[in-house]
Amino acid sequence: MNFDYKILKNEKYKSIKKDDADLSYYQYETFNIDDTEIENTDKIPVFPDLNYLKDDSRKVDENVFDNEIRNSKILYEAINEDMNWIKASNSNLWTYLCHTKYFNYVKERHENGNKEKLNKRFSNFSNADDKEKKSLRRLVSRRFCTNNDNGYSLTWNHIGRLWLVPELTYKCWERFEGLEALKHDDPYHYTELAFKHQGLLFDWYQRPGAISFRSFGIALIIYLSKNERRKVDFRRSFLKAVYCNLAVNPVYLDFNLDRTFEYFDDITKKLSF
Repeated sequence: MNFDYKILKNEKYKSIKKDDADLSYYQYETFNIDDTEIENTDKIPVFPDLNYLKDDSRKVDENVFDNEIRNSKILYEAINEDMNWIKASNSNLWTYLCHTKYFNYVKERHENGNKEKLNKRFSNFSNADDKEKKSLRRLVSRRFCTNNDNGYSLTWNHIGRLWLVPELTYKCWERFEGLEALKHDDPYHYTELAFKHQGLLFDWYQRPGAISFRSFGIALIIYLSKNERRKVDFRRSFLKAVYCNLAVNPVYLDFNLDRTFEYFDDITKKLSF
C-alpha cells in the first residue's frame, strides 16, 4: 500500500485517541488501519523514508541529536515546498504517518534504537497497573498522535517535530524579520542549535502563541544556548519572566536583534541566579 497522499478519517483518529483504547496492538510491527479508515487526498506531500541509526559508542543524547538533525533535513528537504501550517495543523496527518509509514521509527526514536523494549511494555498492557497504563496512553497521545493546536503537540510528536524545527529555523535570516546579521553558510545552522537544546525547544515552543514570534524565538535559542544559561532552573525562570513581560510589553512587534539581546540581559540581571 502506498501510504503517501493519505490521512486518517476522523472516526479512526478518535478511536486511536480513546481513553479506553487497547494499546496492546502497539507491540506489533504494523498497526492495523483498514482502507475504509483512510481519506484519499492530493494535498499531502510525499514523505520520505527515515531510519534511526544507533551508535553504541555514543551517549543517548548524542544519538538522539544525530538522528534528529539528519532526519529533519531529509524530511524537510522532501516536503517543505508542498507543506504549510494549515496542513501541519491537521492531527489526522501526523497521527496517520506515525501509525503507518513511521510506526517503527517512532518506537526506535523513543527508545534510542531499542523498539523491543517499548514493544514489551505494550504487550503487557492488559496486565499493567494503572500507573503504567496511564504512562503508555500519554506516550501514544504525544508521540504517535497530535492535536489540532497549531504547534504545541508537534514538539512532542516524533515526526511532526522533524518538520516544525526547520520550519522555524531554516535560513531564518532570509525568512524572518531582523535576523540578517545571523546569516550563516549552513542553512540548517540554527536548526542544529535548536535540536541541540531540546529542553529550550520544548519550554519555549510549547507556550501558547510562542511559535508566532519567529525572530524572537531564534534570538531566545541563541541567548539561552550559552554555557552559563543552559541550566534548567535558570532557563525556566527566565522564560517565565519573558513570557509574563510579553503579555504587557510585546517587544517582538518591533523586533530588533540587538535590542532584544539587551532586553534579555535586563531580565537576567533581575533574576537571582
